[in-house]
Amino acid sequence: MFILLFTLALSGYIRLQGISVQQEGPHNYEPTYKAVAGAELALIYIASSKCAFSTNPELPQMIESAKESVQNAAMEAGRSFTATGIAKDWDVRVGVTQLETFGTCDESCLDGVR
Repeated sequence: MFILLFTLALSGYIRLQGISVQQEGPHNYEPTYKAVAGAELALIYIASSKCAFSTNPELPQMIESAKESVQNAAMEAGRSFTATGIAKDWDVRVGVTQLETFGTCDESCLDGVR
């Protein structure tokens, strides 16, 4: 359900209250590298080198903007924030390369058989 809502928000079909995924200016999300007990907001994005949407050249900037927006919403709500990137590629090396296009994240998950 989250993926569907996130995709609809990125496409501009719905607006998530307090969270903007508009592209604007340079972005430099940096993880806090802190594990804080309590409530947390998480942004999880799933990418694949074979997915047309994942390889859209505008998507990395959109993801970076979304990370910053959700992080700001988390801070305003007194919650911690985590950005997680998941690569769904058979070759783990391809998955790593794919995730690198989306900038820094707190956690990465790779799927592969090699």
